[in-house]
Amino acid sequence: MVEKMRFAFSLLLIFALSSHAQMPGMKKKQYKPIRSDLKYIRCAVCELASSKMFSQQRDKRLANNKLRGEEDVEVIIENVCKPTTDEGNWITRLDLSFDQSQKKLSIVEQGVLGHCKRECETVAKSCRDLIEDIDVDDLQVALWRDVKEGQLRNQLCTKWSSACRKSNRDAELENRKFDEDFEAKSEKDLEIEKLMESMKGMPGMEALSMFNSDDMQGSLDGAEL
Repeated sequence: MVEKMRFAFSLLLIFALSSHAQMPGMKKKQYKPIRSDLKYIRCAVCELASSKMFSQQRDKRLANNKLRGEEDVEVIIENVCKPTTDEGNWITRLDLSFDQSQKKLSIVEQGVLGHCKRECETVAKSCRDLIEDIDVDDLQVALWRDVKEGQLRNQLCTKWSSACRKSNRDAELENRKFDEDFEAKSEKDLEIEKLMESMKGMPGMEALSMFNSDDMQGSLDGAEL
């Protein structure tokens, strides 16, 4: 009974969020990237982004026997740094871990989707900076031609950008003031996301794209059901 009530309340809350989003001054909660971390994850993020783009274009080829057109590649590049997309949700699976003795800030794969807060936004920011710094046409051609994974990584991270050149790869972090625990998404979070996604585009739901399951869950947690 409680689960049914939560589901019904979720549905009502979706309508409320969509309606309130259209009110002046109504804003969703936003997490800011940790800019002091960016230098120390630049290489790792580049290598991960390269790997994800390579595997995603390969998956599309396997599914259709070939890429259907340039738009397949464009969608991958456009969305790979956006945590809320299928192409970019790999970012939400990552946690930043600082090793004081090694003076290294590492990216650790958690294996499950997580809530996108400050560390997640930091990885996303690093990924966006990478794409903005290169000639995207070169990347599109490389993906379209299905270059080897190692070749794509080398071009993206050392030739087209300086992400993995020695000064960045060997950068040491003396101290880190902020740390954030990784918070995995629950089955309920995933259900809410599917529900919200299915309602996007419906009449009256135009503003729903401004919100995600984190906004919804914050309201549910404060409700007594």
